[in-house]
Amino acid sequence: LPKHMAELGPKMSGTLSAVMVDEGDRVRKGQALFRLNTQSIQLNISSADAALAGAKIARDNAQRELERQKVLAEKGTISAVVLERAESSFTAANNGVNQAEVGLSMARRGNTDSAVYSPIDGIVAKKLKSVGETVTMMPPTTVLLIQDHSTIELRTRIPESTLKHVKEGDI
Repeated sequence: LPKHMAELGPKMSGTLSAVMVDEGDRVRKGQALFRLNTQSIQLNISSADAALAGAKIARDNAQRELERQKVLAEKGTISAVVLERAESSFTAANNGVNQAEVGLSMARRGNTDSAVYSPIDGIVAKKLKSVGETVTMMPPTTVLLIQDHSTIELRTRIPESTLKHVKEGDI
């Protein structure tokens, strides 16, 4: 048995756009092994970026309206309720910016999750999926099996009477 073994699948569902290794290839820890198609991820990033821009415009408009209402409130020409509404609108718009920033951050994270790297030094023991195939995070799809063969654990059955004659290095 190999010392370490890693069954690798995607961190998100999608279509394989590249598998950079074949069975039997030696891989190093941190080496890129496969990647998912990022076209939909790029669209998500663009959409989230646009949502953030819209949220900032709404916040800036709410801030200007709040400033106008504060001036009018100081002159006594509006009621406290109108000022409270303007404050509430600004708070909601500011929260909208925060939510849009989180959405953009999550969309960008998807871009980094599209690539999978080897967690160990080893050999590609099995390549189970190819470019163009759909893979899923749930249920997990195994794309590659990496095994570390630097140390092999051998298990065998030896009669107890023979065991006293066996020593390390025997063939």
